Amino acid sequence: MNAERAWIMPELKWGIKSGLLRFVDKSGSIHTNASIDLFWQNDGKTPAWISEVVIKLEVTSAGPAAQPDMTGGEVLYGPFPVVPGPRPFSAGKRFVLSGEGWAGTGKMTLIYGLVKYRDIFTPKDKIWESWFGYRVVGISGLERIAHSEYNKNA
Repeated sequence: MNAERAWIMPELKWGIKSGLLRFVDKSGSIHTNASIDLFWQNDGKTPAWISEVVIKLEVTSAGPAAQPDMTGGEVLYGPFPVVPGPRPFSAGKRFVLSGEGWAGTGKMTLIYGLVKYRDIFTPKDKIWESWFGYRVVGISGLERIAHSEYNKNA
C-alpha cells in the first residue's frame, strides 16, 4: 500500500515580498508578518485530495519545540485535488502570516505546519499528514528545520 499511495510533499517559498516585515499595532505590540506561498506535489502513484492545511508563524527564543504546536495557526480547508507527478509552482496557496514579537538577539522566526489529505488507500478513520517546518535565516532566507517532527509523513 505505501508503495502505491499518494505522498504529498509541501514546500515554502516567499510570497508577494521576499522576507519578514515588522509591524507595530495601535497598542504598541510588535508583530512579525510574512507573505508565504505553500506549494505541494504528489510524489506517490495515486491521486490525493487535500482536505486541510494548517500553517503558523512563531517568533521564539527556545527554537523548534519537540512537538509542533498548531494552536492559533492559519487554517485552509479543501478539497484540493493533487495528481501524481511533478507540478509547476502553481499548485499551492498564499498565506499572509503574523506572529507576536520580532526575531532580534536570541530569537528566531519559525514557519511550520501540516497538510492533511486522503487517497484511495486511506483507512476509513484515518487521514494522511505531511508536516513541514522552516526557520527564517536573517530577513529572507528559508532553511528546513532538521527535526523529525517537522518533516514527517504519516
